[in-house]
Amino acid sequence: AVFTVSLSEVPSGTMTVAYRTVAGSGTAGSGVDYTAVSGTVSFSGSTQTRTVSVPTSLDLLVEGDETFTVELSAPTNAILGTAVGIGTIVDNDAAPTVSVANVSVAEGNTGTRALFH
Repeated sequence: AVFTVSLSEVPSGTMTVAYRTVAGSGTAGSGVDYTAVSGTVSFSGSTQTRTVSVPTSLDLLVEGDETFTVELSAPTNAILGTAVGIGTIVDNDAAPTVSVANVSVAEGNTGTRALFH
């Protein structure tokens, strides 16, 4: 999962901001569905965007979609705008289905009747 961190305008000097991942909904957890990351993003010159990559893991579990976040903090030479980005891990594992077929039988007047499909 690649998150874009952006500045509203070109920085006049060097600007930095810290980031970290945080578990979200469902069972999304670091080390299971994604690898936790943290660090610092730096901007200077004409650069207005940087990316933060969060490795996600493949699994065969039927578990529904899950979320985690990348949170920004401790900016230098800037203030925080939107400080949380949400990542959604879309479950692609199909659950098996089980079904029962309909049957019918004439009622009759006595005894029992077997139902066949």
